[in-house]
Amino acid sequence: MADVKVTDLPQKTTILNDTDIIKIVDIGANTSYKYEYGDLKKFLHLDLGTFTWVAQSPIIQLRRGTYAELLLAQAGANPLIEGELGYATDTNEVFAVDSLGNTHCLGGIILDIAVNIPAFGVPKRMFFATDTGKMFVDTGTAWEEIGAGATVIGPSEDGTYDDGLFIDFDVLTPIGTAVDRFNEVLLPLSPTPPRVSTLISDIVGVEGKLSFGATNPIATYTNHPVLDINQLFTTVYPNYGIIDSVTDITGFINGNVVGDISGIPYLDKSFSLANQGSLHLEVNGVVVHSYDLTITTGLDVNANGSGFDVSVRYSPKYADGSELLQLKYAIAEFIVDILDLRNGYNVIRVRHEYKAGLYIDSDYIYFIRDANLTITTYAESYGSLSLLGTKYISGVKYCISVFFNYDITINNAYRNTYSNELDAINFIILNGANASDLPLSNMTTEADSIIVPTQSIQNNVTRLNSDPITVQVEVDRTVQADTISTGISVIQLLLDNVSESSTKLIENFSGEGRRISSEIESNKDNTSYGTGNTGEQPYDWESLQSLVGLNVYHNTGLLIHNGRLTYPSNTPAPSQVVNGTFSAVLNALPGQPDYSLASGNRTYYRFFYIEDVSLSNFKLIFTGNNFTFVPKTSALSAINLYLELLAPATTKNSSGITIFKDCLTNFTSEENIGCYASYFGSTIPDEIGVTLGYKTVMTSGRVIVLKITASSLWTGYINSITVIPM
Repeated sequence: MADVKVTDLPQKTTILNDTDIIKIVDIGANTSYKYEYGDLKKFLHLDLGTFTWVAQSPIIQLRRGTYAELLLAQAGANPLIEGELGYATDTNEVFAVDSLGNTHCLGGIILDIAVNIPAFGVPKRMFFATDTGKMFVDTGTAWEEIGAGATVIGPSEDGTYDDGLFIDFDVLTPIGTAVDRFNEVLLPLSPTPPRVSTLISDIVGVEGKLSFGATNPIATYTNHPVLDINQLFTTVYPNYGIIDSVTDITGFINGNVVGDISGIPYLDKSFSLANQGSLHLEVNGVVVHSYDLTITTGLDVNANGSGFDVSVRYSPKYADGSELLQLKYAIAEFIVDILDLRNGYNVIRVRHEYKAGLYIDSDYIYFIRDANLTITTYAESYGSLSLLGTKYISGVKYCISVFFNYDITINNAYRNTYSNELDAINFIILNGANASDLPLSNMTTEADSIIVPTQSIQNNVTRLNSDPITVQVEVDRTVQADTISTGISVIQLLLDNVSESSTKLIENFSGEGRRISSEIESNKDNTSYGTGNTGEQPYDWESLQSLVGLNVYHNTGLLIHNGRLTYPSNTPAPSQVVNGTFSAVLNALPGQPDYSLASGNRTYYRFFYIEDVSLSNFKLIFTGNNFTFVPKTSALSAINLYLELLAPATTKNSSGITIFKDCLTNFTSEENIGCYASYFGSTIPDEIGVTLGYKTVMTSGRVIVLKITASSLWTGYINSITVIPM
């Protein structure tokens, strides 16, 4: 489009698009001002987002005249209408009227002395007083000075705020609004720790239920505002559980803030604004101590010892280590002494008064203090003892299971808080079982006693040799000491329910399945041992026969007791039977023997089955205590035993008679009395080698029989015998 001159007003000029050119000519000065449309918009501070053009016509009418002629409805005036731009020749301003009839000052600055400032009423127009140098903006309701004492930001240096972060800024935007926005933008960009926010206590109590509350108030205890009796107080933040009455509460402001040991950007447990105002420690709604951050460093507490310990002030650092000196932070420990706490419910927070009357508050944290020290007491008893089943070993009559009832009453478990654990009532049982741990039931008052349902106790061990089954109870308390009941003991029980586990080549004295009576001495040529299983041997040992009874094949036998071979009057620990006096055991089945009467030399016979009929040589392995084996030419003693071997119908003397051969006398020939062969084992008594010479177990029914002889002086025992064919 060609240049357009405005030579005589009013005259219409059509602007077709943003590239069109418009010239405005001041006739009096004959001066031409040329603007592209886009520049004109910028010069006029035109905001198309808020300016409403005439919808029905793309024509913009340009007019000029005085401010009164263009805007005021008065005689001889021709006010602007919608779609028109007007230039006020007396105020050097450009105005426009939108489709709603609203008048907008689009630009220009009125230059005049202060007394000639026009009436306000057109927002955003500017006035510069040439005599005072002051700038004013029309807010629509007043002229607002820009500069010292101004409350709005005024015009931008480049004529628009559209090219910045906050495009809603204009000349009337309050200065406070602009500064607040800049401050908010800078905060996350600055390497500074959070302001006072959390309180992290070093003291964490225990979870538990309350015995006080609206339903059951307790003197000197402050009720929880929400929780009542039997309700759980946790240790989940901001709750810190139940504490005792002798524990101070300590911790850190922002104790969960994670920084870096290098101090980049800041240290752990930091809070910002640490050189401004005061910290106030508030306990149960009362400020117990205030700390002046502007002048104080280090520990400062009240007369009770409550207060703060604040570090020196640090500046946060950027990643390169340089400091942001305008900001300060610190690390602050808080201390609440027991004298500033109360029994029951306690609430703590810290308030940072960074300016007079303005606060940044931490979270509240909560504690329950229980000052009651009453210990738990118990009343307990047992009854209905039952000894079930019968098992004989060496003439001793054992039961195979024990049952009895246990009753207990518990006192003081609820003072003044109590455990919420599912096993708060913990049964401690020695040698027994069946009682299940229990929770504490809900209470009515803190003085309630607990009558525990009767517990049926059963042995959980397989051997009791005059040993007790003991039952005790321990009640879990919150802050008080846990105490254990004295307990009851069902003493002196004889029980053996061990399954026999000896084999054809191993004897562990768990029973007498392959034991032989002394009747074997009358016929050593009997080879009828079947396949070596229990009960297949001749001269079978009868376990119910007393070792001091009338049966001559059993009343000279050694005792098997507690998984050991020993002399009948010698029942060493861990057995609680004294000197074989089974008849004196209090809680045993009736009809027990008294082996303290046993005397003389006594024997033990046991057969071992050898699968391979071609074998002649064996290693005998023994375990036990306080024993050794000696040749039969030596005397028996407190440790000396005889060990002999019989291969039925096979081990013979020079007269061809079948005999037991001495395992500690050297083998020289098949007719000799000895069978000791050190080549196969010589660490007596642990390992002893024996041999049949050229003979094998083919002729003995595949068995060898061992015979052990001890005197009444023997005080030791044997745990096991193992035969290893070589």
